[in-house]
Amino acid sequence: MSSKKKDTTLKAKANEEPKMIAGLANAVIEPAKEKAKEIVKEAPKSKETPKAKETPKAKETASKTKETASKATKKAEEVKSYVEFSGDQFSVEEITENAKKHWQADHSGTISTISVYINTDQRKVYYVVNNDDRGDFNL
Repeated sequence: MSSKKKDTTLKAKANEEPKMIAGLANAVIEPAKEKAKEIVKEAPKSKETPKAKETPKAKETASKTKETASKATKKAEEVKSYVEFSGDQFSVEEITENAKKHWQADHSGTISTISVYINTDQRKVYYVVNNDDRGDFNL
């Protein structure tokens, strides 16, 4: 076979192969699509679950749960923290508020997180706002 005929034959095969592959792919894909459509048609439609009836016992349990949660919240709100050293007493809440005010005096924006460190030896408060900005002030 001459080299021209070989080139022509190879080019013809190269042009036909993608068409053959596409044909084979369609032969597999089309039946799968049809089968999927049939399965979807046969699938039962979901219905909303009806609400459970509230019984007196369920109402009582819900009420007790709310009371317990309310008491726990009140107890958590009543917690006060203090730092005492060298005869002085400092409220942790006040120190945290002062750290926020100190940061806001030099920055604009919101505080999403704040970490406060109290060094009693140096009588200083160090803070980190939004895991980035640092500052300090004297107690």
